[in-house]
Parts: sequence; C-alpha cells; structure tokens
Amino acid sequence: SGKLLMMLDRLCEKLSDGNTKVNLLALQGVSRCLSALGEQAEPSLGVLVPSLCGNLARTPKLHDLAKTIFEGLTMSLDAKLLALPYCNAVLSNENLKIKSVMLGKLADVVPRLCDEGNGKIAMKHIVPVATKSCLDSRSDVKAPCATLIITLYSCLGQDFIAHVNKIAKDAEVNHIERLCGV
Repeated sequence: SGKLLMMLDRLCEKLSDGNTKVNLLALQGVSRCLSALGEQAEPSLGVLVPSLCGNLARTPKLHDLAKTIFEGLTMSLDAKLLALPYCNAVLSNENLKIKSVMLGKLADVVPRLCDEGNGKIAMKHIVPVATKSCLDSRSDVKAPCATLIITLYSCLGQDFIAHVNKIAKDAEVNHIERLCGV
C-alpha cells in the first residue's frame, strides 16, 4: 500500500497538468489506485480532493470522471474522513461546477456521519459551510446548498437550528429557517 500511496500522490500532481489527455490518464489512474487502497487512501485526501476539484471545472469528460471518483470516495470511505476535505473544497473554490458538486457530496456525507454517531463533526465543519453558502443566489449553488441544509435539519433536528442561530447572521438564519419550514 505504501507504493500505491506514492503513486496516488504522483498522479495527484498530474491532475493539475494543463493537458486534457494527461488529466484523463491521471484520473483513470487515481480511480484504480483508490479501488485498491480503500480506507488506506486517507493520508492522501488533503492533496487528492483539491486536485480532483480542479478537474470538475474542466471539460465535460474530465468533470464526469472526477465526479464519479468523488461518488466512489463518498460511498467507500469513512464519512468523518471526508467531512473536512470536502468542506475545504467548498470554501476554497468559487467555481460554480466545483461548489455545486462538493455541496452535493457534503449532503451525501451528512446522513452517514449522523448514522455513525458523528453529528458533532457535521456541526463543527459542515454547518458553517452550509451557513456561508446559503445566501449564494447562483442557481448552480442554490439548489445543492438547499439540499444540504434540508439534509442537515433532517439529521440533526433542532440542534442544527440552535447552532445556526449561534453562528449565523440574521439573513442566513431566516433563510435557513425558511428552507427547513421552522
């Protein structure tokens, strides 16, 4: 697994190459490495997630392949390992394609966190991201953010609303309460 991790790190470097063919081959290699590594890929997530995000904003083929890899990561890795890198991806990118996909991936992670008894991780990392993104009026961000907020409320209940009231501005609180029907 040590050699596979080194290979994964090298492939991540190639994901930021400007050449579409290089990116495509690197994405295919990343996909194979992740299949073989499983949970052992965790040390590379800090580099892998931002590198994959860059490909979400590229050609449709690269976008689709990167999105498929994210779907695999989201379903196969422990949700608590994904929460922080996914949150960082939303906060560090203004690109609509990236933000949209990553908000959706966070919505996929929340129920798993809560089912595993890790609701505190959602409160600490994901709720602030949802709060900061909730007033974004761009449709590509608005819909997945609304889904994330509704998912957070359905999993965390009134604790979610109470936490939002502590950390958010009035306009954000009102918007989130309206989405949740509170």
